[in-house]
Amino acid sequence: MSTTPVQELEFLCQADFLKELQRIGTEAWLVANSSSDDGRSNSHFFSALIPNALIKSSLERTDWDLGRMDTGPCWWTGYKDGKEVSGYSRLHHDNGIEPLVIWRVFHGMRDGYTEVCEEFRLFHNLYHDGQNRRFLKFNDAGNEEAIIEYDGARTRIKLHALREFAAAKECHVAAFFESVRWGRYTLEGMGCQEERRESREDLTSYGFVLCDAEMVLDKEKKSLSRIMGKKLIPPATTKAHRSRHADDSHYPEFIIGQNESGELVRFTCDDEKLANYFGKNPEAPHYLTPVFFRREVLQKYYSNPAKYSVEDAYLRCGSLWGLRLDNDHPRHVTVFLGDLGRDLPAPERDYWKSFNIPPDGPGISDVNWKRGFMCEFTDPTHPELKFKSAFEHFQRRHQEQFNWTLFKALEPGDEHFLTTLRVPLTDDQAEFDAQVLALTKVLIDSINEKQVERGLTLAAQDRGITKLEKYLNSVGVTDIAQYIKFLRSLQELRSVSVAHRKGKSFAKIAVEFGMDKKDRITVFEEILASAVAFMEFLHKTLLPPDKHSPPSKPTSAE
Repeated sequence: MSTTPVQELEFLCQADFLKELQRIGTEAWLVANSSSDDGRSNSHFFSALIPNALIKSSLERTDWDLGRMDTGPCWWTGYKDGKEVSGYSRLHHDNGIEPLVIWRVFHGMRDGYTEVCEEFRLFHNLYHDGQNRRFLKFNDAGNEEAIIEYDGARTRIKLHALREFAAAKECHVAAFFESVRWGRYTLEGMGCQEERRESREDLTSYGFVLCDAEMVLDKEKKSLSRIMGKKLIPPATTKAHRSRHADDSHYPEFIIGQNESGELVRFTCDDEKLANYFGKNPEAPHYLTPVFFRREVLQKYYSNPAKYSVEDAYLRCGSLWGLRLDNDHPRHVTVFLGDLGRDLPAPERDYWKSFNIPPDGPGISDVNWKRGFMCEFTDPTHPELKFKSAFEHFQRRHQEQFNWTLFKALEPGDEHFLTTLRVPLTDDQAEFDAQVLALTKVLIDSINEKQVERGLTLAAQDRGITKLEKYLNSVGVTDIAQYIKFLRSLQELRSVSVAHRKGKSFAKIAVEFGMDKKDRITVFEEILASAVAFMEFLHKTLLPPDKHSPPSKPTSAE
């Protein structure tokens, strides 16, 4: 495309690039490494850490303090007092300037690539998500944040993470830049003269050159301009090493009761401001004041089993944090007021607050009372907890007795069907369908057919439930009709409710489960109660008397 001399001069003056430089250090991301070339212009960005003591001397120069190829260790040779000396350095220089991005080249034998310096990655304990070309940081609430993103031509890093790192190392972040452009006219043809100048303002220093070019291999390039320099970004104002609970000064108030006028009473969850059994803050509510929440508060955690685990009386986020809770209530979840402040990270407290309701019924369940205050071993009574306990106990005992489990362990991609199995948190068909699917995965699809069919005479059409029935008969178990009927009805419910479009068949099985008269929450509670009865029946008829209380986790084997 042809251009006029005026347009060419405007292009070479690079006002647009200078405007882009003003944004460096003001946006969420810093381009730590980048290269581009469209034939008429090329630009390069690079980055390093410059010790605070060298800032003044660095800004006196407009060139880069560190080259891209100076980011690795080297052997060196020199002279001292007229004698040759040699040594080894971690970097090509010993002035304390360190690269943020390291260039790796392999002399054409393999493709080169870049990597962010190891110390930065370890400082923030970053996880490499190679599939998505990024590095992740997990905060105290377990939420992930992309800190580094990269592709073949560019690496960018979250600025706040860089500034925290720089604060710890007592350095400034140096953003190096270079932009070269070629023009189609000589300076004379554009009516201008050669220009060379340097600019220094605050923490920015760069040089600008505009001159004629003599490109032997490209006669179209008759002039060029070049901007080269650096912009230094100061470290965070506080030390970079921050506590996991750095923002724990945020303690919202939760509803803990109602006064005589019917007004809601709220109080902070800051455990330092609550009373205890040793005389602390006697006028304040007690640390063990129960706080009520809608059961839907657990939906977030059930929906992400890779991160969270909802267990009997406990919620955990990996090894980051855990919360004692009373989830044996039929319709609510309660947590002690002090635990909300002590054990939950600040972002989670606000989440829980959105589900907070006035007290409704007993503050804690009988199970929680016996465990926490009477020090008694007590099995859970809530249907989902009771089923998981009974199922895992039976699996463990069966493995010990026969060296195989009646129900195969779920594959890694299916483990969530058991860990997130629950009474639906709402009267929602989609959630109900998901829980029906989960229970059938655990009880029917996981029947260990290879083990139970050994020694049996089977018809070609016999499948899992029929094989289980014949196996139980073969080992002398009787009175199993009601349990086999329950399994077949459950399988039918899954088939017409989840696997296929709902129609007349669903309406028929819905009546069998009482869905024409009861809400889905109640129906699934009853389904789980039947599943628990089935587990207890198998335990009683297949296994010897249990002389020991069950451990927390079973041992599974096919």
